[in-house]
Amino acid sequence: MVRHDTFYTDSSGTVTLPEPLTPGRYRWVETKAPFGYVNPVAIDPDYTGLDFAVDQAMQVTDGSYMIKDNTPIFLFEQEDMPQKARIGIDKFGDQFSDVTVTQSDYGDIITPLFTRQRLAGCQFVIRAKTDIYTPDGTLRYKAGQTVGTLISSATKTVYSDLLYLGDYEILEVSGANGFVREETARDVSLVYRGEMTVSFDVTETFDNRRGQVELTLEKQMEAMPGSGDKPYHAVKYGLYAAQDLTDYLGNAQIRKGDLMEIITLGDTGKYSSQKAMVWGEYYVKELATGELYQLDQTEYPVSIWPDTPTKVVKTIAVTEPDGKSLTNMLNRARIKVIKTDGETKTPLPGVTFEVIGSDAKVVTSIVTGEDGTAETGLLPVSNQPYIIWEKSTLKEYVLDDTPREILLTEHEKVYELALENVKIRGRIRIFKFTDKDTPVRTRRLPGRCSESTTLTESWSRKSPAAPMGTRFPEISSTGNIP
Repeated sequence: MVRHDTFYTDSSGTVTLPEPLTPGRYRWVETKAPFGYVNPVAIDPDYTGLDFAVDQAMQVTDGSYMIKDNTPIFLFEQEDMPQKARIGIDKFGDQFSDVTVTQSDYGDIITPLFTRQRLAGCQFVIRAKTDIYTPDGTLRYKAGQTVGTLISSATKTVYSDLLYLGDYEILEVSGANGFVREETARDVSLVYRGEMTVSFDVTETFDNRRGQVELTLEKQMEAMPGSGDKPYHAVKYGLYAAQDLTDYLGNAQIRKGDLMEIITLGDTGKYSSQKAMVWGEYYVKELATGELYQLDQTEYPVSIWPDTPTKVVKTIAVTEPDGKSLTNMLNRARIKVIKTDGETKTPLPGVTFEVIGSDAKVVTSIVTGEDGTAETGLLPVSNQPYIIWEKSTLKEYVLDDTPREILLTEHEKVYELALENVKIRGRIRIFKFTDKDTPVRTRRLPGRCSESTTLTESWSRKSPAAPMGTRFPEISSTGNIP
């Protein structure tokens, strides 16, 4: 077969041979496709063109013809396919995949690990960014027209249908639960890659940020009496899983009740931490507090789930059910005073005591009952002692004005203080006189007191005797006599 010549189509896509063909056999072969189109050989490697014959009567065995200027013109059609492309999407994000285990004084701490994995279920739309035409001038898509919708897969790249070449934009319309949706449209240009390429793929990869959780906790502590100290540094909380937590493959990596974090407080009693967390149910429980404070045994539920749509950072505060800050109260204890007679050990009722705090103010007053005891209500403990002061006692007893210190530390303990009062006692001295006022005899009455009491007794011969128990005006005493 002899090659005669090469001809090119004009702007209308046609070519007319400059001279009539002489009788014979011919082959019409497209050797080069126009810009934007695919060479037939790329589509069919066995393509050899169109065979036809011109006989002696100038008739063509294949094809149709038309009459132009009284000359028959034979027509042959060769359709070329415009090159197309697919847009593929891969979607990734950090997913819970493993754990690490570290030891602590409160048991093993289970920490989740996140690795980059495919994300399923994210929906994308593909839109024409401009009007898209094929080189023959045919409008294929209008600007803004949606030409495809894709849902991301957990196992593979997902592709659109074959699209005409041009400029497009990809917009994520819904993200995976727990991941932040990409709000900015991404531009993609499908550009001609030559006549020997039938079609091609352009793949775009999207990474979604996992939603972060800012966990906050604010602590209030009852101030220490006197000093006002609040030992926030001694407070520790544990964050526990309230349910089994599964990884992205569905395996339960964290079990219900596992300790996941130990929370400590700053100098102001506040905690804040921002990080990725496994979505699920948790609870917070106090592990330690100040030495003189009541440990809070309450388990505070914490639900950690993403919003819809997922926020970049979701703040979750650990609070009381009413929304107030968690509070530590000081231990409370009682003081019990046991008051007895110093000799007989008999209970002494009616003795009044004042309880004085470290600020030198009276906290409360108590009075002993018939059993000789007096007990305070629950008093806040302190790192400084209370002072017990006897304010009044029975009239026949010596007031014990010695201050007693007592330090309260343990919760709901009764601290006992045994005290005694002694009776007031003295000595009596009796002087006897004659009618001439001469002392006859002195008698000392035994007694125990800090003072001596002297009783002077005198009488005259005119009244030599008096009934027992008669009080003489001449008798005088000094000091206290029971």
